[in-house]
Amino acid sequence: MKDANIKSNWPLVGNRHIGEYLRKSIISGHIAGTYIFSGLNDLGKATTAKYFAKILLCQSKDRDKTGEPCGACPSCRIFERSDGDPAYLSGLHGDFHLVKRAAGKKNISIGQVREFINKLNLGSFLYSYKVGIIKNSENLSIEAANALLKTLEEPKKKVVIILTVSNTGLLPPTIVSRSMVLRFRPAAFGEIHDYLLGQFNVSRSAAKHLAHASLGKPALAAKLCDGKDYYARYVETASSFLLASFKDLNERIMITDSLISKTKAEDPAIGAKGILDVWTGVVRDLLLLNCGNSDLIQNEFMRKELSRAVGKYSAVRLVGLHAALVRAGEYIDSNVNPRLALESVMMEL
Repeated sequence: MKDANIKSNWPLVGNRHIGEYLRKSIISGHIAGTYIFSGLNDLGKATTAKYFAKILLCQSKDRDKTGEPCGACPSCRIFERSDGDPAYLSGLHGDFHLVKRAAGKKNISIGQVREFINKLNLGSFLYSYKVGIIKNSENLSIEAANALLKTLEEPKKKVVIILTVSNTGLLPPTIVSRSMVLRFRPAAFGEIHDYLLGQFNVSRSAAKHLAHASLGKPALAAKLCDGKDYYARYVETASSFLLASFKDLNERIMITDSLISKTKAEDPAIGAKGILDVWTGVVRDLLLLNCGNSDLIQNEFMRKELSRAVGKYSAVRLVGLHAALVRAGEYIDSNVNPRLALESVMMEL
């Protein structure tokens, strides 16, 4: 009898119910043809998709009993050699395929999706599953989405497609209706705090500070903790937003241009949305201070600066500024130039 009670080793901080659901699906043999992993960036969607693929492609007979990869078969060794990079893994493993928007392009093209589908239609190299991941699938062009839909309407046995997306509302309803949707939520503060203490050489005070700053996003917490350059850019982005609130429009635009030029994201849209995420955290902090909830602020490192700036804004104006940030994100999702989207926020300061 298959044991569904074996301890899970899924690499998730928060959202462990999703890992457990997928593990038990493997044990029971109830694998969907298409999954949608929906949620904000840095919650672990891509990590979960990769680990799920690793298990499905594992060649060990025990996989169906434990719902875990063996770590020793040829397929698992390929995953280990990829060092966690799905794009590199896609070139190494004949049964694993990844597609994402090419740098500088507005969409995931129909050509990319057709190639992706053709690869998945080939027989398995290791006589197992074929697994394909479409990263940030909200970037699918209309033509690409329609091409994918035709494949979803006629699913093939032992072919699994995983789409990651920030919001299912950005996908055609016909694709969503043919998929198993798993929604990722922000992790609890305590889970991220304990994760940082266990995985990184940080003090308890640093773990507390970074857990607050990550706002429920484990991958963001890890990047803030493990990368000095990343943390420095985060601090600059947050501080620059407050600084801009005391400048005229021309100076605000210059600040925005400087931030965009320093982002290291290969996709300008992703870099701009990262900036928006940080700015949104600053506005949230100002709202909390305005309402007297100073113990809940995210950016503890700039508490004094926030306290000085909060008097500049009423609660109504801060709500309006938050709405401007949301609109800017929607502009970027609609393929508006990321620089113009950020500048639209600066006009509201």
